[in-house]
Amino acid sequence: MELLLYRWSTAVQITSALMIAVFFGVLARSVRRVELRPWVNAWYENLAALLATVVFWLAQPNSQWAFVMLRWAYVFAKTTFVVLLVIGALRFVPDRSGGVRYGRVAAAVALYSTIAAFAIDSIDQLGFVQSATIGVCVGTGARRAASRQADSRVGMACHGARGALGARDR
Repeated sequence: MELLLYRWSTAVQITSALMIAVFFGVLARSVRRVELRPWVNAWYENLAALLATVVFWLAQPNSQWAFVMLRWAYVFAKTTFVVLLVIGALRFVPDRSGGVRYGRVAAAVALYSTIAAFAIDSIDQLGFVQSATIGVCVGTGARRAASRQADSRVGMACHGARGALGARDR
């Protein structure tokens, strides 16, 4: 029964993520706002994370290496998704810094994903670690937005609330 619930949940998530990805893709092309690019790419990354989930549930890999690779793919895509959402939100807040160095961000996420892929050995741990990662990333984004501009308090509150939910999700 639990397996059926996981599969149903994944199907619902894929449907909603696909609709959101298409929405942001169409929106970004129609308004041509550079601020939307991270969000478009974020939703594509979320679809990649869901693809790793689908492969896991359909293939049910017995090989330890296959399970490590699927964990790495999921953690990399899901963490990149969250980081890009935060970067996209921060693009709407005035900034005096030089911007984001995407190569460094990708390298940091790849290193984190590699460590997580070998350290995590169950689906429950994976869910807990990703929920905590979401909480930390979104909470950090909220704090950074608040430090950039006082007018961003509403956005900061939303990010802070999502960060708290991610931290207590498990």
